[in-house]
Amino acid sequence: MAATIESISLAMTCSVCGGSRLEIDAPANDEALTHCSDCGETLGAWSEVKEQARAAMFDAMRDDFAGLRPMRTSPAHNHGPATHAAPAQIM
Repeated sequence: MAATIESISLAMTCSVCGGSRLEIDAPANDEALTHCSDCGETLGAWSEVKEQARAAMFDAMRDDFAGLRPMRTSPAHNHGPATHAAPAQIM
């Protein structure tokens, strides 16, 4: 039986005011600074904010799948011992 995740919610909040909206300086690239829309606090480069979101999403997924065992293929399709896949990169 396959596991299904219906939704994963991720909320990033400002460490100063708790605001959840951010602005990205133009041009919007990995080096662009991000700021809280509510209080103006600098949150870091866009690449840093994305990495924090990736890490939070990975933690949420790891917790959701913590009790699952890896699937093994049937003997006809078995090409060696079962392996664990590397975590997916969220881009």
